[in-house]
Amino acid sequence: MAIMDFMRNEPPRSFNDDRDVVGLIRSWPAELPLAMLSSARRGNAWSRWSMLCSPAGRLRIDSGTGRVHWNGGVEPPCAIPETTDDPLALVQQLLDSTSETDGHGDTPPFNGGWLTAMAYELGRVIEPGAGRNTEKPPSDWPLLDLLWCPSGLVLDHDHDRWWSFGGCEMPPPTATRDEADMTCSEPVSTPDEHTYTRDVQRVRDYIHEGDVFQVNLARRLRSRIDVDPRLLAARAMHTAGPTYGLYVELPGEGDVADRAILSLSPELFLQVDAAGESRRVVTRPIKGTRPADRDPAELEASAKDAAELHMIVDLMRNDLGRVCELGSVQVVHRRHIETHPTVHHGVGEVHGTLLATATVTDLLRATFPPGSITGAPKIRAMQIIDELETEPRGPYCGGLGWLTRDRARLSVGIRTMAMTGDFRNGFTGFEGEVVYGTGGGIVSDSCPLEEYRETCHKAVVFESTLGLAKTPLG
Repeated sequence: MAIMDFMRNEPPRSFNDDRDVVGLIRSWPAELPLAMLSSARRGNAWSRWSMLCSPAGRLRIDSGTGRVHWNGGVEPPCAIPETTDDPLALVQQLLDSTSETDGHGDTPPFNGGWLTAMAYELGRVIEPGAGRNTEKPPSDWPLLDLLWCPSGLVLDHDHDRWWSFGGCEMPPPTATRDEADMTCSEPVSTPDEHTYTRDVQRVRDYIHEGDVFQVNLARRLRSRIDVDPRLLAARAMHTAGPTYGLYVELPGEGDVADRAILSLSPELFLQVDAAGESRRVVTRPIKGTRPADRDPAELEASAKDAAELHMIVDLMRNDLGRVCELGSVQVVHRRHIETHPTVHHGVGEVHGTLLATATVTDLLRATFPPGSITGAPKIRAMQIIDELETEPRGPYCGGLGWLTRDRARLSVGIRTMAMTGDFRNGFTGFEGEVVYGTGGGIVSDSCPLEEYRETCHKAVVFESTLGLAKTPLG
């Protein structure tokens, strides 16, 4: 494909079809990789559009080496170097080399562009001083994946209307598959409960010594799985109804394993429209969690959880202030309680006006990784995370979503399952390992055991999706 083929101006077309996103996941052709964003919580102002496509090209940047790979059936729209020490500069080149059809009003906001999965470790490249642990192995997950999606299907949940862009056709409903057997081993935690609670106390020691105010400390759950990953994703999207759901299939090559990401995130990292008159940027950090079967008033009344969120709201306000017009950054909601299928969360909301000279990647440089999964001050919190967490995070706590030259919508990669192994039967079977991260913000009066229990509450989504939870999701 010539470079000019990346410069499209065809408007999307709307049509009717009775299938929902779950039905379409089941119907997607087995031989074509699927990339999907699902925002399907009806009645939620942040959940209107879902999108499905088969990427035509993929840029991958390896962790540790910075090696750059381009794969797919099209030539890249700009020169691709063998390595890069500035991944976001390369991302900006790609964004500048591709165009978009403006989405506005009742037309989809995404009509062709890039889907992305940015690993947490990208933050160490943006800010090298955030990583001091030279003994930690580099992540075996890519530093960044960027998927070129020139055609696809979008569902408007408000009006139950499908849209097609780039000439994409609906797959026939006859391809729908039945549920298949799924096997999954009992999850193993790294670290275990004793080590995690010890590390929480170490964070408290750092806080009391004046090093930091808050640190987001995580642990990982691992299971061996043999599943139909698309049916797994369909079930998870149907049951959890995530605000910022994502499922992407990332085929390997050579000695690089096949991978897939399934994210059921409730948290908006960044939404920006740099082409509109307002150039508005929005971030909605989450802090504070209670199980959904408890009274949300308990979370509302918690001074500890309120303080935890207020720190991160201030951090995000400061981050946005680096690339927004002076005086434009406003805390729209300092804190309100949102209820999700398994938990209640405390949520803040911050708006700003992006500088006329700032790009989407300038915004990422100023804000990545999200403050809610680092702590405050951000750099020192990241150094402590690097010291205490013995493994890289990968896509967990990274940025997941879509980018175009002037627009972006990225979630925080929490409630995220990262799968490594082998696809079979096209993309309808997968055998390998799934890793799920779960963590929380540690502050001066945190109780180590209670913090561990909070990570267990957040793991119910993972356990329910894999059929391991004692209490069903929903």
